[in-house]
Amino acid sequence: MNNRERFQTAMNRETPDRIPVAPMINVPHASRVLGVKAWEYVTNNELYVKGQIKAQKKYGYDWIFNHQPIQGITKKEKKDLVVDEKFVILKTELGSKLKIPLEDGPAVKEPALDDYSRLDELEIPDVDQKGRMEPLEALLEKTKDKVYICSKVQAPFHYAAEWMRGMDNFMIDMLTRPKDVHKLLEFMTEVAIETGKKQIDIGTHGIMMEDPSAAAQVISPTHYREFAYPYEKKVCKALKKHGGEVILHICGDTSPILNDLADTGAKCLSVDETVDLNEAMNEVGDRVSLFGNVSVGVIYQGSEQDVKNSVLKCIKSAGEKGYIVSSSCGLHSGTPFKNVHAMVEAVKNYKMRQ
Repeated sequence: MNNRERFQTAMNRETPDRIPVAPMINVPHASRVLGVKAWEYVTNNELYVKGQIKAQKKYGYDWIFNHQPIQGITKKEKKDLVVDEKFVILKTELGSKLKIPLEDGPAVKEPALDDYSRLDELEIPDVDQKGRMEPLEALLEKTKDKVYICSKVQAPFHYAAEWMRGMDNFMIDMLTRPKDVHKLLEFMTEVAIETGKKQIDIGTHGIMMEDPSAAAQVISPTHYREFAYPYEKKVCKALKKHGGEVILHICGDTSPILNDLADTGAKCLSVDETVDLNEAMNEVGDRVSLFGNVSVGVIYQGSEQDVKNSVLKCIKSAGEKGYIVSSSCGLHSGTPFKNVHAMVEAVKNYKMRQ
């Protein structure tokens, strides 16, 4: 099996020749592998592709996570960049502004929607803009269908909370303006669906939908089921119908909502280190494959042996069928290269029982 076939077999809840390994290589780590500043990596499509390709070849894992939150950068966005001594500010199509530290990954500086009266003015971004899907096209072309390419869409709840309203405002809105919240979530659902469909049309092998704002440490299971779950489900259903498959990732302990996550229609669940893989596999492993959950803290601060032990513990908990070894979330800035090597090698050296 090649990398893509191995990953796909596990996604289909089957047993591959070996367990796939797919650490979440994001902005801070990939830019370090390439030897460029994080902001240069984020705002240059060519450097972004080079960084992801170089990291995959360096470590030999089975996927490439096309993780940019807005995909590629257009000429207008690059032209409008504002650079100061510490940050680069990137204005996105829907109006939110990303603040990119010169040495770290991007964060939202200024949400887009200061007043719900402006909601009707919003338009779904043009996914056909020149440059927007350039990284995905290049990654697919360069890997020749031998590596599993996984794109990304922002989950409606996270996009609405973090990018459009700001988390504090959105938490209050859920209590005081639930109708407006649902209207915004419907719009963000359409944005996610249109973005995902375009990625599928181009040929992406899978799509990760990240919803960190719906994490258990942020909202309750009750609020998750009211405000996040219905829209995740709409996205998964629409993309599945369009021929795609979704990996759903939510940070924190999702044990109380595992069945809800499986019911969204996602093909695979990416679970954080606080979730017991054995319990998760027993509860939902007949419906979804599992992805995770080697501690990012161990990969960052532990020894190489600590990392290997953590990997083996995860495999023992999850088993060999329908399971993909990954980090519990995106790698911390400064994660040692040797520890990522240790993670990948521990999986490759594991002797399959089945």
